[in-house]
Amino acid sequence: NRVELEEIGFTVDTRPVRLSATAAEGFSPNNDGKNDTLTVEVQASFYDTVDEWKLSFVDGFGKVLREVEGTETLPAAFTWDGAMQFTDAEIKASEGLYRAVVDVSYRKGTTATARTEFFFIDVTPPAVNLKATADPFAQANGNIEGDIYITLQIDDAHEVADWSMDILTADDQIVRSFTGTGDFQDQTVWKDDRQEVRTSPSTELMVVRVDVVDEVGNFTTFEERVP
Repeated sequence: NRVELEEIGFTVDTRPVRLSATAAEGFSPNNDGKNDTLTVEVQASFYDTVDEWKLSFVDGFGKVLREVEGTETLPAAFTWDGAMQFTDAEIKASEGLYRAVVDVSYRKGTTATARTEFFFIDVTPPAVNLKATADPFAQANGNIEGDIYITLQIDDAHEVADWSMDILTADDQIVRSFTGTGDFQDQTVWKDDRQEVRTSPSTELMVVRVDVVDEVGNFTTFEERVP
C-alpha cells in the first residue's frame, strides 16, 4: 500500500521587521481648504505578507477616536480629516493633542507597533491686539514728517506663519504695507531711512488692517482706526 502526499509550499522569511510612523505637527479640520487633513506616513522594512494591520487615532488619554483596519498589504500613508468613529462625518475631533498608533501582524508571526509624536488640532484663528502712538505730524511739500509707532501683539496657541499690515485711508487706499513671517516682534515704524516718504493722506484718521495666518492655516483679519 502506497500513499503519496501533495507537495506543500512554504516561504522562509528572515527579513527584519522595522516599523515607524510620522505626521505633521498639527492640522485644522475646519473645511477652509487649508490643512484640513493630516497625513500619517508609515515607514516599514516591507509592506507585504501582512495578516492584519490596524491604524488608531487616539487622544492624549489613550481614547480611540477612529480606527482603520486591513489585511495583506500595509499602506504607506493614511489621511485623517478629523472625523470620528460612529459619528456624523461633519463632526470633527475637538482641539487638543492626538497621536496615531499603527499595529501590524505579519504572516510569519512577527508583530510590530509604531506611534507618531503627538500632533495638535487647532481651528481657532489668531487673536490680534494693536496699539498705535503718534508724535505730532508735520507736512513739508506734501510729505509726512514724524513717526507713528505701531505695537502689534499676536496671540495664538501655535506658531504664526505669515502676517501683513496695511495702512489705509478712510476710502480704502493703501498708503503703506508691511509683511513678515513668524511671530511679530518689536515695533513697526511708519517710515525708515530705506523707504521712500509717501504723500501725506488728506485725513486725520487712518485704518490699520492686519491679516494673520498661523501654521495650520487659521486666518484672522483685524482693523482699527488710529490717529
